[in-house]
Amino acid sequence: SKAIPLRWFALELALEQKATSVGQKVLTFKQCMSVAKALQINDVSLVKVALEFLQDCSLLLFYPDLDLVFTDPQVLLDIFSAIVVKFVSGSFAGNKAEVENYKKAILSYRAFKELLDLSPGLKDVLTCDKLLEIFRNLLIVTKIDEDKYFIPALLPMQDIPTAQGE
Repeated sequence: SKAIPLRWFALELALEQKATSVGQKVLTFKQCMSVAKALQINDVSLVKVALEFLQDCSLLLFYPDLDLVFTDPQVLLDIFSAIVVKFVSGSFAGNKAEVENYKKAILSYRAFKELLDLSPGLKDVLTCDKLLEIFRNLLIVTKIDEDKYFIPALLPMQDIPTAQGE
């Protein structure tokens, strides 16, 4: 087995500090490169390898195609939880077809975007498209067609009948 460069672990700690200093737990790859350069990790491909390694160690989430790094995945859970709460509370409207789809946990892109309520700092880094891609990657959302998404967590809860004699 090969030795892991100590700077990679230093990078993880420095990324957490950077995320805290900007008041959010998500950074752009450009921000990560800036932190890496301060640690004398100047090679872009090496930084990507380090981030992939740190992800494999469950220390962060790295989405190279989206140029995003989550130093704490809790931010994704918080965003998704807020969407569920807003959906369940029924605090948004739609046309008749959309309302029928809501009952089946199917949302249009517009409805998903309407449910999305990001803090100002996150709005600068995350877009509706990026979040949908991340949630699809995490198997939380399934794309049905160009404008429709199935979100199983939004299905209404139902009592499951118990077998007789239990």
